[in-house]
Amino acid sequence: MMTADASEKQYCILLVDDEENILRSLKRELLDIPYGLLTASSSSEALELMQSNNVSVVISDQRMPGASGTELLSIVREKYPDTVRILLTAFTDMQDIIEAINKSGIYKFIQKPWKSCELKKIISEAVDHYRLIKDKNLKKQIVQGSDAQEGSQVISDATRFERPNKA
Repeated sequence: MMTADASEKQYCILLVDDEENILRSLKRELLDIPYGLLTASSSSEALELMQSNNVSVVISDQRMPGASGTELLSIVREKYPDTVRILLTAFTDMQDIIEAINKSGIYKFIQKPWKSCELKKIISEAVDHYRLIKDKNLKKQIVQGSDAQEGSQVISDATRFERPNKA
């Protein structure tokens, strides 16, 4: 489900949890953040939303039917590497945490129940991190573009000079 202003905001947060009451609680607590909000109740729904929306941050529950949060965030990492990934869970299984870090490249781990002010701070930091990633990628593209232009200039300059004929 997309909130009315999600497509109008510059940055978008996708909340994924199979428990509707958790999604409602998250949305209620995050109504005042300056970002668009999307919600999905499954990994497959989350991936569908990501295909049609520019998602900056994904916050996913770990334990869901079908694909786990770690599995979802691994797919997100592969398909949308700039998107910041956060895992939200009530369980502190160390193996899940290690797998989430190693396999999914998560940015943060949030334990349920969360504190509203901490959640908002983490989301703000995640959006800042997303901005840095995008800026870095843009600068990299600009540098690569200028390097390619300089390279073609060097090649065209080199073709102007001819070898002297030895007689």
